Amino acid sequence: MLTSVDAAAAEDALLRAIHGIDEVDAETRAAPLSAHIAAATPADEASKLVETRVLPTAILLATGRFDVAGARASLRRHRGVRDAVRAAEAGAEQAR
Repeated sequence: MLTSVDAAAAEDALLRAIHGIDEVDAETRAAPLSAHIAAATPADEASKLVETRVLPTAILLATGRFDVAGARASLRRHRGVRDAVRAAEAGAEQAR
């Protein structure tokens, strides 16, 4: 298992990944589900061509080893979440 976090930590990681923020404030947490879905959904045709990596980013954030920028950068460098976590554990990259 890559992460072992409770539901609150998982939700926090998912909100951070969706909104591209390192700290979830009360306003973001209180926003309706529709606002989070809209934030995670590409708004135009050009954006739809860019791969969205919300869930992989959230998984890396949940490990506690990454901030948003570090998670996204690691996912660009590695084939997947498992490789990114292994690289961070080995100290092969700056995760934060």
